[in-house]
Amino acid sequence: MKFWIVLLSLIAAPAVAAENWVQFLGKASQELQIKQAKVEKQYELSKQERYEVDKASGKLVFYSGGVATASTPFQAIGSYAPQNESWVWSWANEGVDPTHTARMKAVADYGKAHEFVQLTEPIWRASEDDGWAMAGIATHLLQAEGVYRIQLENGLVIFLLLEKIQKGGP
Repeated sequence: MKFWIVLLSLIAAPAVAAENWVQFLGKASQELQIKQAKVEKQYELSKQERYEVDKASGKLVFYSGGVATASTPFQAIGSYAPQNESWVWSWANEGVDPTHTARMKAVADYGKAHEFVQLTEPIWRASEDDGWAMAGIATHLLQAEGVYRIQLENGLVIFLLLEKIQKGGP
């Protein structure tokens, strides 16, 4: 009898994990949409002329008309490469400054604890929607204010976690 109980629990575990993943992903994605709308309404980041990383403060700073309009500490979440349809977590990318990836370890740890492989695999086949989903999860788990998406000339899409946005410069 014990054998069958153990066997049934092993068969059911992946199904439960998959159901939990779908619920978790849905919750995080919905939360991100709400947060993004709030950030856009309050700071209008999509309307800013440019952004840069202020090396002295380590903050992402947004400018319009030559004036700093908003700034925030940030973490690199990861990147999506449309050329090979892949997602790379920032913690797996040696080209990213470790000070801007440190908090992402908590996301990987959560994935490990809940058997969510998308949060623990450093590189995997993905779409840009998957990138947004990972950004939503990071925003949820790390209680961030929102996400900033950057697309480079080569097509690479980078997702940044916006931690505590403030009006003006650093």
